[in-house]
Amino acid sequence: MHRSTLLSVTSHAIVALATTLSPMALAEPPHEHGTATLDVVLDGNRLLLDFESPLDNLVGFEHAPRSDKERAALKTMEISLRATERLLVPSAAAECRAAAAKVEQPFAGDAAGTGAKKESHGHSEAHVVWEFACKRPDKLAGVDVLLFDVFPGMKKINVQTASPRGQASATLTRARRKLSL
Repeated sequence: MHRSTLLSVTSHAIVALATTLSPMALAEPPHEHGTATLDVVLDGNRLLLDFESPLDNLVGFEHAPRSDKERAALKTMEISLRATERLLVPSAAAECRAAAAKVEQPFAGDAAGTGAKKESHGHSEAHVVWEFACKRPDKLAGVDVLLFDVFPGMKKINVQTASPRGQASATLTRARRKLSL
């Protein structure tokens, strides 16, 4: 999956995060089932969350859909990933409102399960960019990440954050799902 497709749509804020992180952090992480990545940027009143995960974490497979059940799983995944406010809950005091999520996955629109583009390394991933507009970004203390409730294959999320308070990294799990900002 090429991240540049969605990055260009979401503005320079995510790119700004990439330029502030160390070269080690910029290296593509290995494709690891159960693990996803989340880059979080607070830029003015905009909160951007850039998520990437192996499809296996989200639907239990990474190949082109071979059955109606697998096609339905992909459709359900996309619907779930677009339900931003059910997956991510910023601090109430920040008064954040979600914009439309931008979801990219290699088998979108491939109802027959053929002709889908494939990753050159044999792994398939979903990429999502969520955006919130926050009336009181100074009151944004954190985000509750509820992806673990919706996607049981998700075991951990490696997070990089950049905000006026600085940069940080964290690992979220089922037991520790609150991201502090």
